[in-house]
Amino acid sequence: MFAQALILATAALATLQADVVFPYPWRVDVLTYDGLVFDISAPAGAIGMGSRNAFLGFGYLQVNGRVFCSFDPLEVVTHPDGGRTVITGRMSTSEGLVVSRKIHVPWSPGRNYARFLDIIENPTDTPKGALVQFYGFSGFGSLAQMVLQGPEYVIISGAGAANSSSAFGVLFQRGLAFKPDRLADLIFYDSGLLSRAYLYVKIKPHERVSLIHFVVQGRPEAAASQADRGTAAISDTTSDDVLRQLLELSETPDLSNLTPDDERWMWNFFIDTDVNVDGYVNVLDLLIVRNDLGKPPESALNPRSDVNHDTLINILDMLWVRNDLGWPF
Repeated sequence: MFAQALILATAALATLQADVVFPYPWRVDVLTYDGLVFDISAPAGAIGMGSRNAFLGFGYLQVNGRVFCSFDPLEVVTHPDGGRTVITGRMSTSEGLVVSRKIHVPWSPGRNYARFLDIIENPTDTPKGALVQFYGFSGFGSLAQMVLQGPEYVIISGAGAANSSSAFGVLFQRGLAFKPDRLADLIFYDSGLLSRAYLYVKIKPHERVSLIHFVVQGRPEAAASQADRGTAAISDTTSDDVLRQLLELSETPDLSNLTPDDERWMWNFFIDTDVNVDGYVNVLDLLIVRNDLGKPPESALNPRSDVNHDTLINILDMLWVRNDLGWPF
């Protein structure tokens, strides 16, 4: 049933997009420093074809069975470092949740990826739960193969296809797949459909969660070193370059050009008690909370010091951090 609902919703959206051609600013082609393209279109805020037809619609978001769809014009922000962020409109669900997206593409040699920040807000007075899916189709059709799967990422290629040099990768999350309240499910079909489902996303009243995914394209002429390849048996240099970027992002996720609110509510890569979002809960996080004791989040040096989200930074926040010392575990 899960797969059927996903495919039906995707088919409906694909029909909608095929019938309507959106002029700019309803479509934005964002180039990377190396010349690869991420073509982002409304209403879904997803990638169309990418470079060398790597995709056939990718980066869709579905919340409680409803595909993200906003007919508001896309907003494009250019940052001082040259990166660009495409900001979608907002969508309300029948449960009262409000969903929006920010897709950031950096401007730096060797960094050919789009970072999807999906924001799910709960403006109601009651707690809400959500089944969230991040998914899409490769451009390889029936030739699509998952050539590498790590604990947090996958690489998709089209073995034998004319455009097999257009391999791409997706980095899903960091270390949270095994948390009991944050279960995830990965589905891949030989039709090229790839989906990551987050089965239990809990959103407190007047709070939000923000999920991060990276979609990575590779340069066909860029070969990785043997150390970067690890034990993966990948023959083409495009997949090597994708793997290099995935490993780098897995070690040090690119969190540039995020707003303080974005950083505060990040859910995908870091747990709440990892205050400085370095991938570990240790004495540094305790010190950050201590330095903000007695302050509300809006005037704190680090708004994530309000670990339990009760709008006041106090000893309870330090206790939460103490109880998670040593994470990831």
